[in-house]
Amino acid sequence: ELISLMALMVTFLAAMAVVVYFVLYFVIPNAPRGYLTLLVAVLLLGAVQLFSLSIIAEYLGRMFEEVKQRPQFIVRSIANDHRSQK
Repeated sequence: ELISLMALMVTFLAAMAVVVYFVLYFVIPNAPRGYLTLLVAVLLLGAVQLFSLSIIAEYLGRMFEEVKQRPQFIVRSIANDHRSQK
C-alpha cells in the first residue's frame, strides 16, 4: 500500500509538471524547451513503474500469507470434546 501511495504522489507531481509546462508555454513563449518535457516523461514512467511494483508487491504478500498455511485463528480450548477426556 505504501508503494501505491508513492505512485499516486509521483503521478500528482507529473500532473503538476504538465500544468507548469503549459503555463510556461503560453506565458514565456521563448523559454527553452526540453527540460520540463523530460521531467514529465521521467515522472510519468516512474509512476507507472511504481504502480506496477505495488501490484506485484500486493500479489507476493498475499501469496506469502497463503504459502505459510497457518490457520486464520487459534482455538484456545475445546468445550465438550469427549476425545480429550480420558
